[in-house]
Amino acid sequence: GAILTAPPVYFLHVAFTNEKPKLHLRKALGTGLLSGLLWNIGNVLAIVAIGAIGYGVAYPIFQCAILVSGAWGIHVFHEISNMGAIIVFWIGGFVLVGGGILLGTSQ
Repeated sequence: GAILTAPPVYFLHVAFTNEKPKLHLRKALGTGLLSGLLWNIGNVLAIVAIGAIGYGVAYPIFQCAILVSGAWGIHVFHEISNMGAIIVFWIGGFVLVGGGILLGTSQ
């Protein structure tokens, strides 16, 4: 999907703004490949988990990845600084983890 949609988005951006964004290929290639490798390992292990514990339990647990990436965004990269939004995020995170625990123990 990204391979098909990224070039048209790039060319539309250039066409409408008349500026070419810098690509920083040397800096981004290694970390980009590493993150893609980790992403695909996670996908393979998700498929294995579905076979082991069932889709109804495994899928909600996979959604906890949103919690991990959100925590990184808030605490490592400081993407959100509004304390109210951070509190709402963590309340939702506790609900998510609680639901995952309940689903995991239901079988």
